[in-house]
Amino acid sequence: MAFAGWNELHQRGILDEPPTESNRVPGQYFEVNAACSGLVVALAHLYTHASYYHGKLVYLIATEGGYRKTLPPLEEDDGETGSLQRTLFTDGAAGIRGRYGIDFTIVKKPLIKLFCDAEKTLCIPMAPASPPSFTLEIPPPNGIFQRMKGNPVFKWTNRELPAAIRETIKGTNAKKVILHQANGRIIEMQQRLFPHLDFPNHIKDTGNTSSASILFALSEEIKRGTISKGEEVGLIGFGGGLMIAGAVVKFG
Repeated sequence: MAFAGWNELHQRGILDEPPTESNRVPGQYFEVNAACSGLVVALAHLYTHASYYHGKLVYLIATEGGYRKTLPPLEEDDGETGSLQRTLFTDGAAGIRGRYGIDFTIVKKPLIKLFCDAEKTLCIPMAPASPPSFTLEIPPPNGIFQRMKGNPVFKWTNRELPAAIRETIKGTNAKKVILHQANGRIIEMQQRLFPHLDFPNHIKDTGNTSSASILFALSEEIKRGTISKGEEVGLIGFGGGLMIAGAVVKFG
């Protein structure tokens, strides 16, 4: 999850009160830098340290607001720079909070897969955190730049995503899978491949908000009443850094 700054999150109404030096507990606040898969990487951290977090109130916050301020424009395939950066991500933030193990629980070890050809296809560097006391971070590529080759990324996703979906929900009761809302055609293709599953498609309403997109879609499903108490739901992020991460969450 990209980080926009505590004060900005407070202004957006996501945090009730921004942490200060006086009320910040060491080790309590941290940042995940994993672009589109950031939410699921954070869930993997919760799963790994489940005994520590059990019963505690946890905030999961995703925002992509910092990209336009920290990075130059997107570098196009021909090496020229332009305004494509604003078409890659729309600005947005989303958050969810609950008591881990009570309001929500991760039912099995999350899937995290990194792919070695990231620098050739899709590079998005992640800046280190400043306000949080420590960082959970995927190693970024070298250089301060963005680079994306759309067709290879699309083909990579269609090649790797079905196997990731199968592996993520295997052995669970998940019938709904919320994908990173990157591309409507990708979501529609998975729906055709897995007709017995439900793949919510909300990209037409929000655009691609990177790490925030799963939370936007999850929020919409909750508003519509399509997620019942005790239901297991698959959450899968993919893209930035050529990474796929998936988890199944049971909502209490």
